[in-house]
Amino acid sequence: MNIGFSLHSPWPPSDIFKMFPYRIEVLKSLLCCDLISFHLFEYARNFYTVASRILDLRHTFKQGGILGIEFNGRFIALRV
Repeated sequence: MNIGFSLHSPWPPSDIFKMFPYRIEVLKSLLCCDLISFHLFEYARNFYTVASRILDLRHTFKQGGILGIEFNGRFIALRV
């Protein structure tokens, strides 16, 4: 089964998100989804910047220009 998550509010920049005490748990929970969507590219960029700085993950592009993150051997698509 595929799981999608759509965030209907802005994702904070990494300097704000790193102050949140449960930041790692929230990130790892969201990265269990197959698709995470955001309203603006800026929010998606904030998300993968947070994932990069906190969990040392890197964003990648799949065929067709799909932006995503590799986590635990899975590809999580980030859409706007």
